Amino acid sequence: MKYYTVYTDGSCPGNKKVNKCSGHYAYLIVEDGGIIYEFVGEENDTTNNRVEMLAVISALIYLLPQSQISEIIIMTDSTYITENWEFVESWKKHGWKRANRKPVLNVDLWKRLDELYPKFVNLHFQWVRGHGNNKYNIRVDYLARQA
Repeated sequence: MKYYTVYTDGSCPGNKKVNKCSGHYAYLIVEDGGIIYEFVGEENDTTNNRVEMLAVISALIYLLPQSQISEIIIMTDSTYITENWEFVESWKKHGWKRANRKPVLNVDLWKRLDELYPKFVNLHFQWVRGHGNNKYNIRVDYLARQA
């Protein structure tokens, strides 16, 4: 079985809870043989949470051809993704509404992530401390900010 570790990050300078910005996202794929692939994308009129999610979704789309024969670990410093992923099934059951009956934010991206997830036989999400000592997390953060 092949093994991939994917580091993702998003950057949205000047992002406030209600303001939108031009955001960039990046993902870096470390293949089991030590080969590294780096990618950067952008979205206008967005938020930090959206570019964090777009990084994960873009990486999964890239890895779809490996989805049935690989173990894939998504490393993200986004607690928005790692802490909310566990609620997706409940949100679906309740018409994509949260416990307070308000609509799920970024529902289009949560639905896309939910569509991609079952296409992978061995996919895991793992939180990594941002701006810590992980060289790949530091690199992907740099790529997103520089874009």
